Amino acid sequence: MLEGSLELEEMRNLRREMYSDIKTRKEVEKIVSDIERKVSDGSDGRAKLRLGVGYWLLGRYEDGAGALSGETARAAGALYYALCLLEQKRPGDALVALEHAVSKKPDSFELRLSLVRAHREVGNTNTAEEILMELEADYQDRADYHYEKGCCLEDRALYDEARDEYDKAITLDPKHARAIFRMARLHDLRGNDEQAIEYYERCRKLNPTFTNALINLGVLYEDTFEYKRAIKCYREVLEAAPGHPRAQLYLKDALASLNMYYDEDKVKQRNKRMQILNTPVTDFELSVRSRNCLNKMHIHALGDLVRKTEQELLAFKNFGETSLREIKNMLRQKGLRLGMAQELEGEFPAAALPISDIESAQPDEEILNQPISQLELPARAKRAMEKLNLQNVGQLITMTEQELLACKNFGQTSLDELKHALAAMGLKLKENYSS
Repeated sequence: MLEGSLELEEMRNLRREMYSDIKTRKEVEKIVSDIERKVSDGSDGRAKLRLGVGYWLLGRYEDGAGALSGETARAAGALYYALCLLEQKRPGDALVALEHAVSKKPDSFELRLSLVRAHREVGNTNTAEEILMELEADYQDRADYHYEKGCCLEDRALYDEARDEYDKAITLDPKHARAIFRMARLHDLRGNDEQAIEYYERCRKLNPTFTNALINLGVLYEDTFEYKRAIKCYREVLEAAPGHPRAQLYLKDALASLNMYYDEDKVKQRNKRMQILNTPVTDFELSVRSRNCLNKMHIHALGDLVRKTEQELLAFKNFGETSLREIKNMLRQKGLRLGMAQELEGEFPAAALPISDIESAQPDEEILNQPISQLELPARAKRAMEKLNLQNVGQLITMTEQELLACKNFGQTSLDELKHALAAMGLKLKENYSS
């Protein structure tokens, strides 16, 4: 182990074994620790190469690049150095190292295929495809060849053709995690939820599991109201990466959805009450004196009125007992009474009660036209916006909280983040009794 061949395929198989067997992982960790000591005392001239490969195996890519930066004269050193850089999202640096290595060893399939990936990731899709054409005759039986070809096709938005290439890669290597993940994601993006779940589940069983596969799988399970399965996915992510921010956020949201109790009759009753509370006072026959007093107190809807007590109304100039009786009779017709706002705030969020005497400034037209895609929102919130066909901020602020929460897979955590993003622009969602 790390003593003989350092061929990429063998190292990938070892990596899979490491993540499925804790004993193997501990053994690799011990070997890497021993090599670190040899590098420190200079007793093994080939130790740095082996150390860098060991770091790559363990997912310590920054350490791997550091150890291998002086080993790029060797093909294996250049290959694993580039792989470490690619995992750090440094394709430009990887490209430089790989082009130098390929110039010295042009027949290396692994080097040339890694060069394809580097070109693809810096946006040189044409060059990547030219290299693949050169490899086509000799490497049609290699899963990685079809995977990279699929990635290039996907970059060109040729999704059906990409899916065919990923399928070929998976046929040649049923445990090709990257091809399985890409296939799952393609089905996910195209709304083929059943197929997406099938491939994400296949990806889940492989080692190491893609974190993004578990996150996406959890979101799909939430879409089908399978909250317990979604929670399990997010917890698996957090076991591997305890501080993962998206997994923490989505877990909280899924737990809230699982514990949510939905009573259809109660919701209908609540919505009916909200409609009543939105009724303008001008819809009722009132004396001129009562109407003028309510207008001066900025009371425009029944909801504003139930926030007031008898004492508060009587304290207002020109508002007497006759007007009070008139108001109480009007409210009684609708099953309401003065001073019942506290009860309403217990039943509905306080923010849902309108305050008519606060007038909002008109937001800037440029802000209203800002695309929702530019807001700092989690993926699930943006997905909900797409389902509601909301394109810009102006459309978004016409929505109420309850309208958003009624959208599948849009929970309280997503709502809180959305409100926070709007508040940063001095905006808020539509506020009324049906919100």
